Amino acid sequence: MADWLGGMQWRMLGPYRGGRVTSVIGHPRDKQTFYFGGAGGGIWKTDNGGHLWTPIADDFLKMASVGSLAISQSHPHVMYAGMGENVLVQFHSYGDGVYKSVDSGKTWKNVGLAEVHNVGKIKIHPTNPNIAFVAALGHRFGANAERGVYRTRDGGKTWELVCFRSDRAGAVDVAIDDQNPELVYAAFWEQLIQPWNYTSGGADSAIYRSSDGGDTWEDLSKRPGLPEGVIGKIALAASPAKSGRVWALIEAEQGGIYRTDDFGYQWTWMNDERNFLVRARYSIALTPDPVDANVVYVPSRKLWKSTDGGRTFGQMNTPYVDQHDLWVGDDQRMIVANDGGASVSFDGGRSWSTLVNQPTAEIYRITTDNHFPYRVYGAQQDNSTIAIPHRSERGGIGQQEWYDIGGGESGYIAVRPDNPNIVYSSDLPGLGVTRYDHINYQIREIGPWGESGAWDKPALKYRFNWCVPVKLSPHDPDVLYVAGQYVFRSTDEGASWEEISPDLTRHDESKMVLVGGPIEFEDALAFQYPAISSVAESPFERGVIWTGSDDGLIHVTRDNGATWTNVTPLNLDMPTWALIRLEVSRFAAGKAYAAATNYRLDDFKPYLFKTEDYGATWTQINAGIPDGHFTRVIREDTERPGLLYAGTEVGVYFSLDDGASWQSLKLNLPAVIVFDLCVKEDDICIATHGRSMWILDNISPLRQMNADVLSKPVHLFPPQPVIRLTRQVYGLDSLMALYQPFVAANPPSGVVVDYYFSESPEGEVKLELVDQDGTVYQSFSSEVQERWSLPVGALRYEYRGGARLVGVVAGEEEQGVRWGALTLPDDFSIPTANKGLNRFMLPIQAKGSYITPGLLGYVMPPALVPGEYIVRLIVGEQVYESSVRIDKDPRVHTTHVDYQAQFDLLIRIRDKVSEIHRTYGQLSWIRENLDHWRETIQGLERADTFIDSITAMINRLSAIENTIVQ
Repeated sequence: MADWLGGMQWRMLGPYRGGRVTSVIGHPRDKQTFYFGGAGGGIWKTDNGGHLWTPIADDFLKMASVGSLAISQSHPHVMYAGMGENVLVQFHSYGDGVYKSVDSGKTWKNVGLAEVHNVGKIKIHPTNPNIAFVAALGHRFGANAERGVYRTRDGGKTWELVCFRSDRAGAVDVAIDDQNPELVYAAFWEQLIQPWNYTSGGADSAIYRSSDGGDTWEDLSKRPGLPEGVIGKIALAASPAKSGRVWALIEAEQGGIYRTDDFGYQWTWMNDERNFLVRARYSIALTPDPVDANVVYVPSRKLWKSTDGGRTFGQMNTPYVDQHDLWVGDDQRMIVANDGGASVSFDGGRSWSTLVNQPTAEIYRITTDNHFPYRVYGAQQDNSTIAIPHRSERGGIGQQEWYDIGGGESGYIAVRPDNPNIVYSSDLPGLGVTRYDHINYQIREIGPWGESGAWDKPALKYRFNWCVPVKLSPHDPDVLYVAGQYVFRSTDEGASWEEISPDLTRHDESKMVLVGGPIEFEDALAFQYPAISSVAESPFERGVIWTGSDDGLIHVTRDNGATWTNVTPLNLDMPTWALIRLEVSRFAAGKAYAAATNYRLDDFKPYLFKTEDYGATWTQINAGIPDGHFTRVIREDTERPGLLYAGTEVGVYFSLDDGASWQSLKLNLPAVIVFDLCVKEDDICIATHGRSMWILDNISPLRQMNADVLSKPVHLFPPQPVIRLTRQVYGLDSLMALYQPFVAANPPSGVVVDYYFSESPEGEVKLELVDQDGTVYQSFSSEVQERWSLPVGALRYEYRGGARLVGVVAGEEEQGVRWGALTLPDDFSIPTANKGLNRFMLPIQAKGSYITPGLLGYVMPPALVPGEYIVRLIVGEQVYESSVRIDKDPRVHTTHVDYQAQFDLLIRIRDKVSEIHRTYGQLSWIRENLDHWRETIQGLERADTFIDSITAMINRLSAIENTIVQ
């Protein structure tokens, strides 16, 4: 990351609703503490039974996807996390090995096995936390040797591959007999994902057992009672309550629940319920009860429970579908993992904690509208589309402001620029496109075709990518594009459609196969391969339309669809079967960018390309993005030519030189998968796959940064205009968000000032906001030097940007204020003076009224009149100035004269209230010190009269103040 970016910060927008969780665990002793690992969301902890969740490893994890969590039963401060999702889906992320914590998750350290990529399960020895086993699933998209069962006997310092099956089959599960921990069981799973298909099962799927703590292993797959033929995914569970009892849930032609009571020598087919094996590749697990040997649970599409050793099962209610993991305690405590997040139960599963408190949504696509304040739109995996305002006037952005806008979980979203109430969204492949009207909440199906399915792909009339492209023409909001293997165009909001292209894919029928196998096949909508994955009309030239396909082709038409040219790069390192996402330049004719994603063929390199001649020639432009950070999207800035942004599997990158070099834009962002991003006004909005949506507010330093700026010792960036919102209580929004769970913070409400130091300056740095006449309305210093002429020990109250600060006058000599301890958000901190970029918010207000303890009345800081102001940066003797404009709320029609009259009145009221407070304080101080003064007053009667007079004046001032408050 460039060192001059330090002052900028990403802001989490939401939604606060859970995404897919792959692993859960409960603390064996602390009854309120639980943990979960997200598919792309990192590691989270609750210490209050699931009411509030906190990410606990963001400062340590290099990758976002968690496959398995484990906690030591004997030493619960010891934890392991195996990275890389353990389900079989096209859009899963890989991991970077195993992390360990020895302080209950406060800190984490990577302890190896990076090339494993995906961890199926981790199990810790029941009494020795230094011994642990890792079921290493390995690469999901190709063969690799780093698979099998790994063991550590020194707490992760070293690892041994103690059981290996093949480079095609990795270990997916491991179980330990708690009563005899020398007995270890492991399940191997042969599987493969390709862009056009997946397979689950093969000759190398198997069950193994070790009777000597992992030194040697025996294949149990041919033991009596186990199914014959091809085996797929296997889940294992060893009963903690009965040594030798092991359950296996096996994907096979004769699949179902199998059990052994003699350590794996003999097996019994207990239950052939096919519901347990619905999409076994995605959702299949086993959890034994810790105290009752006859109780076992099956987290599958639903959650099932058996109380007779696995013969019969009853369905349990859970908050969401597709269960991936379950932890059960010995006291009715449970935590379940599913596609909607993680939920805690304290009553054996009869009730569960909410899922709407964990911002781990997996968002595919993101866009914005022209509403004020603008809204951000996304499509959430395993949920709905969603619209969220980028700021709220309620103090924070909460669930009451989210809403669904049609379409489906993987859809593209397009909003009419001339009417932000009209939103087009795509649904799952073949299920159509919707038109949503926010005025009457109506949703209408408008897709070009209604056929879904993938059983016979060559026979399908139309094929659609999992994320069906939907785009509006930048030249005409009545023109709407949708893409399958053809490009469709509508000019009547989807009432009718025309095909404007031939098949723009390779149309390789060898890739149009029946999905699944060799055991189970399914109508998998995610595999309607091949299809167009990206379509965009040039903002610079009307009728120039580009497409990218999910099988590696790029086409362009320059005559509005009449003819198309294949312009796929042939002389560069473009992967043949990569998925292509395009960005067409708004600054130059013939210019476009392409991001190619090829991880589904076990290729994790970044691929970015640029053309400036309609695709006749291309340049590869991914220098600076490391291998492993494969690229999913590239976007061009809307104001500065050559400023580019890329979303990768491991965060965001930017380029100031049109792609010649790239730098990280991580800042405070956790390890995240960035599926999509867009630029709106002065902000970058990103869609993460596991941490919801984020915004980088005010990117003006990126747009303005150049070599000249970096060569200066000090530079004040011209601030962006700020809008004076009508309903905003300035400064309180960020404070309110701090204390409201499940509410996202608003962007800064004042003037955002960015300033750069080549080296950290010595001495004081000040920031001021003044008007054209030189009146100072806000002044902040890097050194707190507030001084008042107040009595020693008196309390001092001040509202600084809406935050109430309380101080005590320190002494007669200093005549300063010693502020009480109070943690405040960055909006209310003092200006920084760090090397590199610094950022501070100046409130767009005058000072509020003076406050004296004992009086209630207070005039909040009056908002400044819209108009031109000046920001001053004072560094030592040097003064740097830049103008800034405060604009009025575009939704109101108040005139400048009215704004000025309101401001003048509030200032007069403020000053009068301040005068009352100061007089009250002075008189109160006098009365409190009368014992000292009595000795100097001639005659007690005169002293009493004086006291009565002061008391009457104090009471009168108090009555006036109370009248003002009422």
